[in-house]
Amino acid sequence: MNPIDSSEQGKRFFCNAATIKDVRKWIADLLLKRNTPAPIVDDLVLAASEAVTNSVTHSYESTHEGIVDVRVLIRGNVVHLVIRDYGTSVATKEYQPPDLSAPQEGGYGLFLIKALTDSVTVIPLERGTEIQMTKKLP
Repeated sequence: MNPIDSSEQGKRFFCNAATIKDVRKWIADLLLKRNTPAPIVDDLVLAASEAVTNSVTHSYESTHEGIVDVRVLIRGNVVHLVIRDYGTSVATKEYQPPDLSAPQEGGYGLFLIKALTDSVTVIPLERGTEIQMTKKLP
């Protein structure tokens, strides 16, 4: 693979509700610099926003503040997005998709992430959770 076909950037953010917009802007800027189509940028920015929101809400539930690492890897025609926190590990076996016929407040984060990306892997870790997402470029 030639170097033009591959790119990787990572950044650490404080994980709180106020910095979610910073994560969104950083990812959008990286993808737009690579001429990623706007609809794909929008999907990945929203997916990342949901993942970080889940970290704030679930992993750092007691403090609503911690650290989240964000990586964007572009390999050929695939964007890989990795969100990693260091809070309480999420129990993915307990996840139930929301019942769309009975609207509720909250509980749509992972559902949206799965709808916006081509693949999602949630990895509970001893300390924290890592969410790996991919999205194919046209």
